[in-house]
Amino acid sequence: MEANWYEGIYLWYSSNNVISSNTVTNNNYAGIYLDDSEYSIITNNIVSNNGWGISLEYSGNSTLTDNTVSNNGAGIYLGVSSSTLTRNTVSNNGNGIWVALSGGSTLTGNTMSGNVYNFGVSGGVLLNTISWI
Repeated sequence: MEANWYEGIYLWYSSNNVISSNTVTNNNYAGIYLDDSEYSIITNNIVSNNGWGISLEYSGNSTLTDNTVSNNGAGIYLGVSSSTLTRNTVSNNGNGIWVALSGGSTLTGNTMSGNVYNFGVSGGVLLNTISWI
């Protein structure tokens, strides 16, 4: 996918999206950015050299599976509720996976390495934010 000044893939007020098997690089803001776009599936993407790798804001009930997110300013930002992150590889970013106000979300089998901060949580009570499996 060709580089863009803002986002490589941007969805706004959309639902039931499938973003699969893309290579998204060199975007100033985010490689993949969903805003108010619920029930999305993001799978098997390679996302590198962007401001944010993958950013979900107000895009709950989404699933991120088997993505490779590397060399971004920040890896994956989850600012949504009831979403699932499974088997993503997040490496060599500023922040690895950042979870903010994401009640009911589940993270399992993700690999984080070489990030400045591999994992972070903000807002609310941690026990109400994520489930560990």
